[in-house]
Amino acid sequence: MCHADPVTFAPQTLPIIVRERGARPQMVKVSPTPPQPLNIKRDKGVTPLFAEVMIGTREEKIKIAVVTDDKNSPLAFQTIANVVNTTVKSQPYKGGDGKAYVRQWAQLTVPISAPDWSYNYTLTFMRPDPRDPDNAGSKDALYYTSATLLKGEITLNGKVYPAALHDTTSSGDFRGAEGATSNVELLIDRNGNNTFDQRGEQFDTALPFKINGQTYEIKNMNPSGTKFEIVASDKTAPEFPAPPDLRNGKPAPPLTLKTLKGKNVNFPGDYKGKKVLLYFFASWCGDCQRELPNLTRAYKQYHPKGVEILGISLDRPQQSAQVKNFLVAEKMEWAQFYDGKMFQTDPAYQYLIAEIPTLYLVDGDSGTILASGEDLLGAKLHKTLKLYTTTRP
Repeated sequence: MCHADPVTFAPQTLPIIVRERGARPQMVKVSPTPPQPLNIKRDKGVTPLFAEVMIGTREEKIKIAVVTDDKNSPLAFQTIANVVNTTVKSQPYKGGDGKAYVRQWAQLTVPISAPDWSYNYTLTFMRPDPRDPDNAGSKDALYYTSATLLKGEITLNGKVYPAALHDTTSSGDFRGAEGATSNVELLIDRNGNNTFDQRGEQFDTALPFKINGQTYEIKNMNPSGTKFEIVASDKTAPEFPAPPDLRNGKPAPPLTLKTLKGKNVNFPGDYKGKKVLLYFFASWCGDCQRELPNLTRAYKQYHPKGVEILGISLDRPQQSAQVKNFLVAEKMEWAQFYDGKMFQTDPAYQYLIAEIPTLYLVDGDSGTILASGEDLLGAKLHKTLKLYTTTRP
């Protein structure tokens, strides 16, 4: 059973500093040796560094030379393609040593074409600051991801879903890799929360997928991803439930845990009269460590006002002693859970955790999510906690 007409999607360019869920950042190494003759000049006293990225269809590739230097100047590009757009952005941040550093971001849009079709494809590049000691292992790295997301709607068994196509390995060809998997994902907003969650809403286009008892396959994908067909299939595929809706105002998925001190915790039921920060982290996570002083200050200030924290450690297996030592050293005095399963632990599964640190503020009385995401990081954390702990007349 094919759709009467092919599914039609339209391209959307993601913001320059964003990481789409499911994206797999590709890495190339920068080198003092240019991959091709270049006419991009750098200031005196700096050592130019170069990398080359190949994108395009299976039939034809485009070479993109990326230029940076040892002083962390903004990125520059050279390619024979007719460049549609270039955007460059510097992102200042404070490192773990308290010093100021800068991540260099850039987007490049180039046309990919053949005699009978053409489409614009955007890549996002990120160069870690090589001067930051925390980047010692990536000082020669340049990362890039696709910033082109194709969006539209699909109809399955009479129900219309917002959907998108994501080229997860930034190949430039939405037909994907030739093999068992394509590395191109069909994203389906099954729970209606206006986002594409990692569990139960992402399907590799080379594999059959099952929703509401019916198995489907994707056929006749064009290189630009703008047209394809979804057909019913008699192949076998597992069916995953739709993920929970984790937007503000929605119920927080309940958890039954045993803390590192041996106490049984039912979340959020055990927190009546409290506001609870559910905190997903790991001792090895640099971003978690940078955020931690802010979190401990907030706990000290707002714990007397009824704020609790329930920490969920995503640390590696068989590191219970190391985790306990870390908690003591960092003065993390709240309840902590750890089972060594990292991102496969049940709480991370229930809350669709794809990156850390991740926090949710939950009302212990109603069990609803009050805040999440950026509202619980940096200076916004204190503003959010103040909002929900201020007694109103």
